[in-house]
Amino acid sequence: MWNGEEVQYRVDFHASKSFKSAQRSVHPIAQFTNTNGTSFTFAFAFESKKDGKLYYNCNQCVAAKRKELVDGSSIKTIHLYNNIIVNGNPSDGHYPGCQPIRSAQVYAQKKKRQASQLVRSGLSSVANARLNLHAEMTRECEEVGVDEREGRLHWTKKSVTNRLSNAKISKVPPLMEDGSLPEQLTKMNTGQRFLRFEAPDGSKLFVNNMCLSLLEQSSCWKADGTFKSAPKGYFQATSKLLVSYPEPQRSQILDLLFKKQYGAALQILKVEIGGDGQSSAGSESSHMHEPWDESYHRGYEWWLMKEAKKRNPDILLSALSWSFPGWVGNYGSNPYKNVSKLAYYTVSWIKGAKEVHNLTIDFIGIWNEKMWNNDYILELRSSLDSNGFEKTKIVAPDTFGIEYTGFEKLFENATLRNAVYAIGVHYPGTELPLNMRTNGVPLWSSEDYSTYNDDVGAGCWARILNQNYVNGNMTSTISWNLIASYYSALPFERDGLMTAMHPWSGHYNIDNPIWITAHTTHFASVGWNYLKHGKGSGKLGAGGSFVSLTNGKDLTIIIETLSHNHSICIRPSLPAYNVAEQSVTFVFSGSFSAIKTLHLYTTRFFFDGRSTVPFEKQADAIITDSKLTLRLAVDAVYTLSTILSPGRVEPKDIPAASEFPLPYSDNFDSYAVDEGPHYLAQQNGAWEVVKSEGESFVRQKALNREIAWCDQTFVATAALIGDIKWHDISVSIRVRVPSSKGANTLFAALRSSFYGCNEDKATGLFLWLNPNTTTYWISYDIASLRIAYIGHLPTPFQLDQWHTASLSAVGSIFSIGIDSYSISVAVEKGATSHGFVVFGSQGYGYSDWDDLHIESGVDDIFFK
Repeated sequence: MWNGEEVQYRVDFHASKSFKSAQRSVHPIAQFTNTNGTSFTFAFAFESKKDGKLYYNCNQCVAAKRKELVDGSSIKTIHLYNNIIVNGNPSDGHYPGCQPIRSAQVYAQKKKRQASQLVRSGLSSVANARLNLHAEMTRECEEVGVDEREGRLHWTKKSVTNRLSNAKISKVPPLMEDGSLPEQLTKMNTGQRFLRFEAPDGSKLFVNNMCLSLLEQSSCWKADGTFKSAPKGYFQATSKLLVSYPEPQRSQILDLLFKKQYGAALQILKVEIGGDGQSSAGSESSHMHEPWDESYHRGYEWWLMKEAKKRNPDILLSALSWSFPGWVGNYGSNPYKNVSKLAYYTVSWIKGAKEVHNLTIDFIGIWNEKMWNNDYILELRSSLDSNGFEKTKIVAPDTFGIEYTGFEKLFENATLRNAVYAIGVHYPGTELPLNMRTNGVPLWSSEDYSTYNDDVGAGCWARILNQNYVNGNMTSTISWNLIASYYSALPFERDGLMTAMHPWSGHYNIDNPIWITAHTTHFASVGWNYLKHGKGSGKLGAGGSFVSLTNGKDLTIIIETLSHNHSICIRPSLPAYNVAEQSVTFVFSGSFSAIKTLHLYTTRFFFDGRSTVPFEKQADAIITDSKLTLRLAVDAVYTLSTILSPGRVEPKDIPAASEFPLPYSDNFDSYAVDEGPHYLAQQNGAWEVVKSEGESFVRQKALNREIAWCDQTFVATAALIGDIKWHDISVSIRVRVPSSKGANTLFAALRSSFYGCNEDKATGLFLWLNPNTTTYWISYDIASLRIAYIGHLPTPFQLDQWHTASLSAVGSIFSIGIDSYSISVAVEKGATSHGFVVFGSQGYGYSDWDDLHIESGVDDIFFK
């Protein structure tokens, strides 16, 4: 009896804890079994201080409420006292749509969780744990009258993985009656003052000592919230997922990019020289993390260049650094402190390309979108020459138009002028100053486009390919980026010539910038010359442009009539102009007067609901009396050429897209040394496979801060995987910190977002571990500005030992486990609700990661 109420119902508890220990704030899942073989499970909510009752909420109600909100409905809550439900039938009064689960599923998951605990604690092998716990499951099912065959069926649905068995909800003290904060919320856990100011309207300012010191030293404070930072220029690490594609799709994509007269048929490939630092969509590993740590098998750029050369031996290769390892600049922020050391670093990469991969680098840059250094240009030229790379040409400065005014400094003397082959500019808007256009040095738009690859993006690409020469005398235009093959939520989604973001399914998109490129590359090659303005190239009378190219024998004319609103690029702004339907007449003279027909290819963009018709072969154009008249539509591209192309040829039966496959596991055994694991997108630092003492694992290998391209206030190494839409997710991973050169602080996170150059603003549910201590904490952001919980492990997190970290986020509960220790906390409102799985370290140093396993938490009742 409880206050006169008749006791009717009991629950079972699914954790290896007694009910007595559960009352000491370690609360297992409660299960009530119906007579029809189904069960409801309940998770601890709170304990009544008045009468000692424990209040549990129905997990299935919570799941139903997440799917659909029903006004006036509430989730089922049971009241427990000594294992007994004292508030009536637990099967009544549930949330609309709440469905019980099969009891057999409960027992199967319970035993799988226990099996995983035995394995991760070292008390059993995987095989023995599965065998013994499977037998226990069937025996318990038989004892309680549950169909053991159904239990075996549920056992096979998911592999045995690390689970969290115990739950403890952290309690945040409520506000006082007068609205003020309780004393414990005005200070940090260390006792440091945290509440600094209270305004009469109730507004409060919180800041710790370290942040306050930084603010005092700063002349400019930036408030975050309403405003978003403007994107800046050229980035890399954009082909990460491409290397993970299965065959034949991977070869199909590579053919579309590089094969002659097929797809884009690209003629120059520009790659990043990895520097261990973030370059927008991720970081790429350096060939020399430190002077003594050298390898020319890191990253995917070597592979990509070789695949390009297989398909087009004539393709030119260009390279540029975004960041540099810290040692290059004596561990400061300036790589030019020792120009000899910097030249040695760059030329070593060029030498590795040649000696290890038989790749000749045709062009080399200075430092992406940073100020150039004349002494370094001279030193680089000298070092290239002395190492046998006289034919490798320097392109500089690879910067924005705002800095063009100082470009004359590149030619302060004849030696410097001769050291630079071409002036490379970024996003010139098709125009350059007159003094640049008349200096006699080749001009390149060495980075351009960077626009979402829909039809407007394709229109942007068509316009600038022509008008970079017509308006700016630029004879080379390089697209950033090559292919949008990175997770879609990273910066600059689909800013590539085509899209390949689903290697697990093999799905990819052949976007129309591919076919716009073909309008030029199928009909002209490196070494052809543009005809002069007014004699084969120029503006059209009613808007649009045309260029002509020749090798002295053949002739190609490319015409574009893209309207303003259908050719806007991401940068810079585009002044208003008009385009109208028009007729144009071309007059052929000199050696070209002998041409009687030209092959004609067209792309028509329709923005009225009709589909674009890209790169379509038309009837040959007939030249009469050395004249050719064409009727030009608005928003169209035309190619006339003496060269015949097969036209648009596309692979058939491209697989359908699918979500990231779950469950997902990787023990990293199948990779070569220095290889980057599939799907793991490093955001800062260098994440490479290491094989040591019979083990294969991933190690973060950057030991010191890089000379950064991105400006970030909080520095962390990080690698992410998965899907930005992930909400209810469970992860386990083994982690180790070496005692030599190890990282100081580790983290693993769920529901994490805001990466790329905004990594220092990343949010999510973060678990932090301090090696050699018992301290851990949970935060809502990578900078730990919002701390959710601070706790202590039973024993220190030992160096040189593998530990198992488990994380699960289901609904408003975040559960973490370190080896046999586990805890759950309630997630505050306003915390990030979905995002990637991420792990890494604060600062730098080695950290080892192995046996990654990810699965959905939606059906896992133990994480409700």
